[in-house]
Amino acid sequence: MPKKAKGLNLSFKKLLLWQHLSGRCQVCGVKTDLYGDAGKDPRTATLEHIKPRSKGGTDAWNNLALLCSACNQRNGNKEKYKLTAPLAHYSGDSHYMSNRMEGMQA
Repeated sequence: MPKKAKGLNLSFKKLLLWQHLSGRCQVCGVKTDLYGDAGKDPRTATLEHIKPRSKGGTDAWNNLALLCSACNQRNGNKEKYKLTAPLAHYSGDSHYMSNRMEGMQA
């Protein structure tokens, strides 16, 4: 039986990042569709690993960016774009969620 990953899953991280960036691609600025089909719609929101997993990158907040599928396809597994991680200041998943919950209670 495979081990379960700790922390938030990537689809939930994508949702939180999409909300934080108002659904805009970090490269071209196009308004993305959170639930589109990345294979068919170039405006579908996708998670991009700033340092590709194939080169040792992780799913941590400081390695995730939001791109439209067209920009993500152009990037491939290269580090072509000078991307920043908008939620890099969160050290862990539980820290991010506790801050979100505090904000909702205010």
